[in-house]
Amino acid sequence: LKSLLRNKKLFLQRSTQLKLKFTPSSEQSGKVANEFEFKESFLFTLLSATAITISYADRSNISTAIISMSEQFHWDSFYSGLVLSAFWAGYALTQVLGGKLSDRIGGEKLLAVALLLWSLCTAFTPMAAAAGNIPLIAARVLLGASEGLALPSIYAMLQRYVSPSLQSTSVATITAACYLGSLISNFAAPAIISQFDWQAVFYLFAILPPLLWLPFWTRTFLMRASETSSSNESEVDGSAASALSVQTEWTVLKKLLGSRPVWAIMAAQYGQSWGMIGLLSWLPTYYSERFHIALNELSSFTALPYLLQLIVSILAGVTADKLIASGVRVLTVRKVIQTIGMLVPALLLSVCAFTPDLTSSLAFACITVGSAISAVTSAAVSCNQFDVCPKYAGTVFGMGNTASCLAGFVAVPLSGLLFQQTGSWDAVFLLFAGHYVVGALIFWLLA
Repeated sequence: LKSLLRNKKLFLQRSTQLKLKFTPSSEQSGKVANEFEFKESFLFTLLSATAITISYADRSNISTAIISMSEQFHWDSFYSGLVLSAFWAGYALTQVLGGKLSDRIGGEKLLAVALLLWSLCTAFTPMAAAAGNIPLIAARVLLGASEGLALPSIYAMLQRYVSPSLQSTSVATITAACYLGSLISNFAAPAIISQFDWQAVFYLFAILPPLLWLPFWTRTFLMRASETSSSNESEVDGSAASALSVQTEWTVLKKLLGSRPVWAIMAAQYGQSWGMIGLLSWLPTYYSERFHIALNELSSFTALPYLLQLIVSILAGVTADKLIASGVRVLTVRKVIQTIGMLVPALLLSVCAFTPDLTSSLAFACITVGSAISAVTSAAVSCNQFDVCPKYAGTVFGMGNTASCLAGFVAVPLSGLLFQQTGSWDAVFLLFAGHYVVGALIFWLLA
């Protein structure tokens, strides 16, 4: 009996030693968990930013290709503008739908499906252009509708895959990817078109990115979609809860539409997008027609604004946070930054319009600096929904983004029509500048 008790005591001591040896401490467990969270946050942000880069590259390549397309198909400026702007009609249609579908089927599936759809639309664009006006406009609208699903699906997943301490950095990185995609497109498209033809830029942009991105997304996040769908299904309370939710959404929407600050956000987004989307959509054509810049040299003029916007956007966010942390009123920070981001581009566009013997160098300097300065508004109107209505910030963001899409839809063809009627890029630039000024004034008064 004594021998058994002694052996039992030795066994328990040895078991305790083994447990201490092989069981990680709470500090070690926390370290491992933090490392895992960081890796998952980093991977999600990287793949999401890559998807947005692909999206913005696909939508931007036609701004360069439209020069060759309009020559081949004998389009006037108004129809060329309609082709460019049709994208924004589709994009506006799926802003709210994207969020709803993400909640229903999971953002993992939706983002993958959206990328495949917009890649198909990109690939079919040359065939649609050859088929006629209606097929081409339809392809552009479908491209916009497909890409409109991307950001809502990403933001629906972000809180699940990115730790709270890294979410601001993740959002800033994904936002910067918008400018990176446009930068890549404006840098690569002229070279591809000069080397091959305008059709090649659509085929290359449609085929290569999905082949590189989709396998990684499938292995890392798409596999979890079934688990996400199951958990979402278990949380559904029934049709009564859904009906109540719809009623609540309509009530909230009515209250938001009666809010002056919300109208300030929509007006600023509309005015700024009128100027920026209109300008950047026509930029390759402007340099080509006004200064006879060769196609293979266009990237030297059109790519830099996007690079500077990427940098300025991040720096503006950091600066705004520091000003607010130092005690400056949030509203003051938002108003001052928004005013700078709209009036400076308006002033520089006016310089281009009123300078008698405008050179390509001066135009390039004014447009590049103005475009870069406009990116500071990412720390103003783009953040203002969190100040005005944090509980429904997503809804306010959608309302402002819809106003922005509407501006993009009407700005490009109307400015093309103005140029067609007047033959003056100066008149077009003054139209853009006027929208900047009016948008800045409304935001200052109502925000």
